[in-house]
Amino acid sequence: MGTPLESGTTGTTPWTDTGPVSVAVAVPNPSRSNTRIRFENPAEGIVRGGVFDVTGRRVADLGPVRSTAGPVTLVGNGRGLDGSRLPAGVYFARVAGPDRTAAVRLVRVKR
Repeated sequence: MGTPLESGTTGTTPWTDTGPVSVAVAVPNPSRSNTRIRFENPAEGIVRGGVFDVTGRRVADLGPVRSTAGPVTLVGNGRGLDGSRLPAGVYFARVAGPDRTAAVRLVRVKR
């Protein structure tokens, strides 16, 4: 797991192209609550993620965290940007590190 950034850092920095794409793994998937998203980070640096609905609208942030090279786990708590519980449906998580971008489909089911 990475280290959260200092207080006051928001994680709303625009996405940039960070190099090769790889696959992230989401567990559990489908999920009723928290989902852990695992990503192999090839270089030390900032890792940030976002959850997007099927229209491409960002509905939640994951991170940013400062990470060493190696496996990184970001945790989604099933809540949106406004703190409300995300409805059941299909979402996509995108994770970006210094040298790699990964994506995974998420399925959220009713509680």
